[in-house]
Amino acid sequence: MVFYDKYKALCEQKNISPTAAGIAIGASKATVNRWKNGSMPSGSVLKKVCEYFGVSADYFLDVDGNAPKVAPDVQELIEDYNSRPEMKMLFKATKGVTAEDIERAAKFLEAMKGDK
Repeated sequence: MVFYDKYKALCEQKNISPTAAGIAIGASKATVNRWKNGSMPSGSVLKKVCEYFGVSADYFLDVDGNAPKVAPDVQELIEDYNSRPEMKMLFKATKGVTAEDIERAAKFLEAMKGDK
């Protein structure tokens, strides 16, 4: 699979157009079009693409020939963490707390969602 095919598949998973994702990482429409025509991004741009989608460069470079070994639900969490600053804050807030504290907090958040 070429770079653009993998890039497009990740865009579809994230429900975003390839052009919109490219712009979100700082690439131009023309750059995304070059990828579509078989070009590879530079190393620094590839790093941004990987950070945006929460995958390693190995995924795009086909080092092991396989898709990332991440369960879909974990991939969704990674994408939320990378795209939502409040999720980063939430994860950082859980450092050092007990499993019971996290369970209570999760129940509290679920109850809050039900109040809407």
